[in-house]
Amino acid sequence: MRGAVFAGLLLSLATPVMADEEKVDCDAQAAMVMEVVQARADGKSKRKASRVLKKELGKDAAGMLADWVYTLPEDQLNEQVGVSWKALCETL
Repeated sequence: MRGAVFAGLLLSLATPVMADEEKVDCDAQAAMVMEVVQARADGKSKRKASRVLKKELGKDAAGMLADWVYTLPEDQLNEQVGVSWKALCETL
């Protein structure tokens, strides 16, 4: 189930970019994901993390990304989240 949510979120973030460009910037997306992971690890609220993302992603995608990261188990808040995001992004 978490994999399906992950893939759906990735597609929702990639779609607006894909409309304007041929290639999605998977490095930039992974960096944004890791910013949210770090914000959560630092104890920042989901609301604050989402607010920062809105500038780059828009309200809906920012909310979905923050929701997803804030549901991850604490032991998964590491660099592997960004690595996995980038790997899946590159398959699109």
